[in-house]
Amino acid sequence: EGEAGKIVVPVTMQVEGQALGSELMVTAHITPSAIEISRSTIDFGVVSVYETAIQTIEITNTSALAQAYAFKKLPDYISIQPQDGLGTLLPFETLQLDVLFSPSRHPHDDDDKTFKAEVFLEGQYAVEPIKLACSGTGCVPPLRFSTSQIQFAATCLGDRRSQKVTMSNI
Repeated sequence: EGEAGKIVVPVTMQVEGQALGSELMVTAHITPSAIEISRSTIDFGVVSVYETAIQTIEITNTSALAQAYAFKKLPDYISIQPQDGLGTLLPFETLQLDVLFSPSRHPHDDDDKTFKAEVFLEGQYAVEPIKLACSGTGCVPPLRFSTSQIQFAATCLGDRRSQKVTMSNI
């Protein structure tokens, strides 16, 4: 009766030499053991092999107990931050995590390459892991620069400085 997820069991204790027993109620609260994830798929789209794309997901502990979690079976081009996708969720806590996609290129690849992975979120008390399907295409940009950063020395007002940057068509 009463609250959902609550079990109350009456217990009577008899003590030797006493006529009346002591009555007490043992109460238990049933809580789910699930961790929920905000989405089941991530499409990173087309990403240069020289860049990293980031998508944010949320995971929520629906339990009244703290739960350790871990993302498993991560390929080398997917990472999860903070703490490499490992941690503990407090009761009813929601946490934002960044999923990073860093496509790589084999020296003999001339074309764009599609990457697909299934990453699994496992909770300490979860019955089965939760699948997060990730996909994206790594592309080689048609132009390449000799450097991604240009740094100039200190320059007085009215003076000029120059740096050489080479751009090549791949």
